[in-house]
Amino acid sequence: TLLSTLSNPSVSFFMSQHDGVNGWLFSAARQLHHHYEQPTIVDLLHECTQDCGRTVPRREVERAVKNSARWAWRPTHGASKPVSLSRRASSPTPSDQWPMCDNTLQASVLSKYSPLSGLAELLERSDPRPMDSPDNEMESIIATLFPGNPWVCCGNPYRYCGEKKLNSETQRLEDWLGDLDNKSLIVPSPMRKKYGLTQDGKKSERTLANVGQRRFLVAEFDRHSIDDQSAFHLHLSELCPLVCVVHSGGKSLHGWYYVSWQPESKVRKFFEYAVRLGADPKTWNRVQFVRMPGGVRKDGRDKPDKPQTIYYLNFNPLNNEL
Repeated sequence: TLLSTLSNPSVSFFMSQHDGVNGWLFSAARQLHHHYEQPTIVDLLHECTQDCGRTVPRREVERAVKNSARWAWRPTHGASKPVSLSRRASSPTPSDQWPMCDNTLQASVLSKYSPLSGLAELLERSDPRPMDSPDNEMESIIATLFPGNPWVCCGNPYRYCGEKKLNSETQRLEDWLGDLDNKSLIVPSPMRKKYGLTQDGKKSERTLANVGQRRFLVAEFDRHSIDDQSAFHLHLSELCPLVCVVHSGGKSLHGWYYVSWQPESKVRKFFEYAVRLGADPKTWNRVQFVRMPGGVRKDGRDKPDKPQTIYYLNFNPLNNEL
């Protein structure tokens, strides 16, 4: 099985020493097509390659999963040979890959919202207004986003031997209080427990195995001006409840969309639309780190920390869930 293969140390050695990642991805994906949909396979394999000896871009995993579909393993009684999928099954569909950016759609949305004043419009519509209260409001906001003292995974980037790494830690929310404003990153859905196992059997505090049901889906756009990104979020808020918008401290706005208890198929349809607008598909992964609302961006010892300012809040959808 794939799980037993992943737990074999010789596989990791081969991948790291001979850079046979592409071949391994293709082979592993072939075995998984019979059991999972392609987006799930991409999530699983992308996580498996995090410690393989080199950085493996998500698009490389997506390409291997897509290319292996025609040769997917099927339980048959004949000799082993490639299984040709039907034309309908093998053709690219929204469930197989993310859509391309739609320049016409972008232009239409920007034209609609051009009379508005971008980031200032988000701040004007915010209710409550962020950061109008005394100290510790940031922690109050996080507690509102994650009620009931759940397990929450946070982290900061750091460098090890010149390579950028991520520190991940999962604690109950009350144990984070007093330290949240010093964090850069957070998983936008509660964790089910402190630890989970990666696909190669390693114990970790941030894996698909220990993240809970999707609560927020975060969309970010970083190839447009801040005002254009604001227009995209204003537009998307008409399709799905927008609860928070936070500046990354770099060049993007992260919009937190409330999707708790919604069917995954419906959530994916919304996110595909966001990707057509230019959203980064990587935040679809339920354990993907996003920018901590009100936190601080830490890019390294030679760069100053930057605030991750909250520009928009809307707690009404969360009040309704009660």
